[in-house]
Amino acid sequence: MGSGIALSAAEHGIPVLLYDLNPVALFNTRQQIEKDLQRQVDKKRIGEADKKEMTQRIRFSSLINECRAGIILEAII
Repeated sequence: MGSGIALSAAEHGIPVLLYDLNPVALFNTRQQIEKDLQRQVDKKRIGEADKKEMTQRIRFSSLINECRAGIILEAII
């Protein structure tokens, strides 16, 4: 799942699991999400509490057995 899709889901209260086999890709995605959320805080589009809530809704994993959900999206770049 792409970071934009994950952020959109988290903004709407949906828990998200971002999966990638590559831990470096997961780290980079986490950094990008943090950067995007901080930019929204800086522009006063969301508050710090909103940022924290959205961040808590997004989990990251490189373990396929953790990928259990009612809906699974795959974003390929």
